[in-house]
Amino acid sequence: MKKYLYIFLFALLGVLSSCNGRDGRDGRDGKDGQDGFANIKNITFTVEPFGQTNGWGYSNLPDNNYFSAEIGVPELTKDIFDNGVVKVYRVFNDNPKNLVQQALPCTNHKEVFIQQNGETVTALYTETLDFQYAEGFVYLYYTLSDFAYELDESTDVEPTRMSFRIVLMW
Repeated sequence: MKKYLYIFLFALLGVLSSCNGRDGRDGRDGKDGQDGFANIKNITFTVEPFGQTNGWGYSNLPDNNYFSAEIGVPELTKDIFDNGVVKVYRVFNDNPKNLVQQALPCTNHKEVFIQQNGETVTALYTETLDFQYAEGFVYLYYTLSDFAYELDESTDVEPTRMSFRIVLMW
């Protein structure tokens, strides 16, 4: 009895797997669509250290201190703002053979050693680079996790010279 059950199931499986549509023929070919395309524009720039021309600015807010830079990007049109994609990358190393890029937003964990009262103290913090954009502009933000900026020559919490790459896609 089991033998006949297996034969019946095997035959049923064969019938079910051989069906293709109502009569087994392939369907009609569809109309070819329009070929797609993408426009991509790369823009590179450098933001100088705090206090220099084309450098980082400082918010100096009581509860939310951060550094920022405003980059004019005339190529960032209303059409790209409404329908496109904007990506920003930080470019590390000035040596063209050893370039590294990091997509924004990015977070980097840091450790510094500070001399206080004759002792070396370790400070741990996180720096965050982020961006926003509007028609014609990209805004960069550099923030430290403790918001404790002391803008004098005894500390080095200000952002240094940084290179960036903006990618516009539409």
